[in-house]
Amino acid sequence: MSVDDELLGAAAAALIDAGPHALSLRRIAEAAGTSTQAVYTRFGSKAGLADALYLQGFEALAQALATVDLPHDPVERIVSLSAVYRRVALDRPHHYALMTGRPIPDYVPPAASLRAARQTLQPLVEAVAAAVDSGVLDGDPEQLAHRFWAVGHGRISLEINGFLPVDDTEYEQLCRQVIDGHRGP
Repeated sequence: MSVDDELLGAAAAALIDAGPHALSLRRIAEAAGTSTQAVYTRFGSKAGLADALYLQGFEALAQALATVDLPHDPVERIVSLSAVYRRVALDRPHHYALMTGRPIPDYVPPAASLRAARQTLQPLVEAVAAAVDSGVLDGDPEQLAHRFWAVGHGRISLEINGFLPVDDTEYEQLCRQVIDGHRGP
């Protein structure tokens, strides 16, 4: 394993185990068995490290979405993709917070990272486009996908933060209700 891999692994472990406040460059260097200079050399700053973690979170999401066995029915495809997105968020809540919020005050994802992150949602856009093309849904596929994502994100965030119980059935019902609200004529 390279020093880069060690550093990013130590940073991800700190983020996953203890949250963004644990992302001390000194702590990461110690956990990786190297110096803080190595962290600065590889990532440039704490923001650079945060960006690597941000992209790592979206890469994990992309991998999870790519491995799901998608049903032929476009509505079921949307529900399946939404369930995978939720599972990744629930399994890695601190990563998810970094991916969808601003838990590290000095970190704002650069434009290139935002583009890469948005690309991760392409399978959802494609599933929605298939539903629109088949006449099941009515609207612009990208806008509809963003609506579905926003509603799902809201429910997931409430679950992660303890405001709502983690409930697979409730989440699936919500997905189906949002889809039903955008059915074609």
